[in-house]
Amino acid sequence: MPTEESPLIVDAGVVSDNVYPISYDGMASGVHSNGETDSIEVDTELDQPWPATFARSMSLIARPTMDTSFVKRMIRSPKITPRQVLRRRNQAKNLQRGYATPDPPQRDISPENEFKKGLAKIQSLDFYSNANNQRSISEETELDQSRRSLEAHAYRHKLLQQAANEKAGTKIGDSNIDKDGGDLHSPGYDREIQPEKINLNKVDSHGAVTADNTSTFGQSLFNMINSLMGVGMLGTPFICSRTGWIGGLFITSSFCLIAWRTSIMLGRELNGDPRPVSMFDNISNKSTDSNPLTRMCRPITSFPEIARAAFGQKINIILSSILYFELFSCLCIFFVSSGDHLDTLFPSVSKKRLMTYFAFLLLVPTTLLRTPRLLSYLSAVGIAASITVVLSVLAAAFYFGSIAEEFSESSHLSNTTGSYHTLWDSSGIPIGYGLIAFTFSGHALVPSIYSSMERPQDFEKMTTLSFMICVTCCITIAVSGYYTFGSAVDDQITVSLEKASGGGNSAISAVTWLMILTAFSKYTLSCFPIALGLEELFVPCMRSEKMMELVSTMVKLILLTSSLLVAMFVPSFSFLCSLVGLLCTMVVSVIFPAAAHLKMFGTKLPWYEKIIDWTLIIFGIVFAVAGTSAVLNDA
Repeated sequence: MPTEESPLIVDAGVVSDNVYPISYDGMASGVHSNGETDSIEVDTELDQPWPATFARSMSLIARPTMDTSFVKRMIRSPKITPRQVLRRRNQAKNLQRGYATPDPPQRDISPENEFKKGLAKIQSLDFYSNANNQRSISEETELDQSRRSLEAHAYRHKLLQQAANEKAGTKIGDSNIDKDGGDLHSPGYDREIQPEKINLNKVDSHGAVTADNTSTFGQSLFNMINSLMGVGMLGTPFICSRTGWIGGLFITSSFCLIAWRTSIMLGRELNGDPRPVSMFDNISNKSTDSNPLTRMCRPITSFPEIARAAFGQKINIILSSILYFELFSCLCIFFVSSGDHLDTLFPSVSKKRLMTYFAFLLLVPTTLLRTPRLLSYLSAVGIAASITVVLSVLAAAFYFGSIAEEFSESSHLSNTTGSYHTLWDSSGIPIGYGLIAFTFSGHALVPSIYSSMERPQDFEKMTTLSFMICVTCCITIAVSGYYTFGSAVDDQITVSLEKASGGGNSAISAVTWLMILTAFSKYTLSCFPIALGLEELFVPCMRSEKMMELVSTMVKLILLTSSLLVAMFVPSFSFLCSLVGLLCTMVVSVIFPAAAHLKMFGTKLPWYEKIIDWTLIIFGIVFAVAGTSAVLNDA
């Protein structure tokens, strides 16, 4: 949104003196009345409420394949606002139109004045007479508008006459005929009425995805599956071991249905209307001849924007804090997961020391160096690991068969009942729902995936298909793993596979190393969204880019150290996953989408959708409170 001394979006792309237009890479430039030019770096994210970097940083996790330039833009720290620009922003008046958006400065837009300034790009005079005059410019009288319009038409006819004399007999196409008054357009009119190309095929300063970075249906499906099938999937056999065959399958399928429904809700909230997204045009918020529907609200693009639109900035700060806490908990879980897998490979070394070594490896891509090329390669590891785990567990079930009794004895676990497989155990329901909630905790990535889609109308179809694939994979792992190892299965199925192989199976060892690499890649990518969110808080205090770089390094170092300490203090994968799932995921993935859906569209929702929303809210609150208490007592 336009601000004085900050990015000003002008329809014709013409900028007056002392106004800095900003491009997608954050470089602003201007031409002053004395003819001198200058350029400064201004970060438009600073004009937005916290967390402004959330949308673009989450794209690191949402996409399994990224090029180097994309990663470089996504991990860029907020730029320092020059002092003179910051001072003028603070002195700006009339801020009723949004966050730091005063009225644009007044200027003379007559053709002669703009031509004398020597601007890099001069728009056609038709653009002034037809487009710019539609804008409301304060202190500009009707007489001035009429005079400028007459001058523009007179100058245009002069140019056309010159062109006609030079190219006698040349027929001007129908596209150059003014449909309003029959006048001929000036040369270049067709080119200039097209949208500006400077920001197309790029990612803008807020991380919004544009033309070249849009995803097809298949790519979006791939991205959604990658966001859902994380390390939490390794704990699905453990759910069956705690709740039995019926309990495990019921918990997995029921929460998948809940997560699917709330994902659909998020898509409709992003679209700005409670009706299916497939009914709407993906370009405009206005009704057209081909699509007469009009959205209830304007479309939005990020998770924080949904919170602001539904509940205001205060609730957005609370929700964003929960999102960042969930991401930080994931960092701790990645440490625990890597420690468990390394312990099976190197049993003679203590788990704490192994996690410490793992932390030193993470220093390079997270704190010491920003390596976009490495991150672009690591982003593809997760989906490869998920596919490998599904196939490995299924193959182990056929190869080993049911070895529950032998595995229980080798693990030195006592069994007084004599049964290694149960049908139902209600005592494990809280931890079961916590584990499966963590498995499907990808809702923070839904806006990034939705916004990147080439055809957002296909979002609900894509979401349905991705959840069907994910629940099939989760049930396959749960059934195969529980059948093979029974109630003695570890909280990560790959750890049980390594123990059963005795370290002598190279294929299983390869899967174990792949899971370690997955934890490494997931940690590296998940660290940046939290770090950028924290860096935003320090930007107002910074006075140079070198200080900002130092703060960025320190923030990541603190995140690395603190997550390592938490993992050492609570080295239980199932406990951390279930606790995060109940405390954070129930809020982010169940309670909030349903509450926002009810708040934004409550007046237009049918009675049965209101019942569904209230049911999900009550379900999420009950398990967030009672489930967390049960898990803590069971620990």
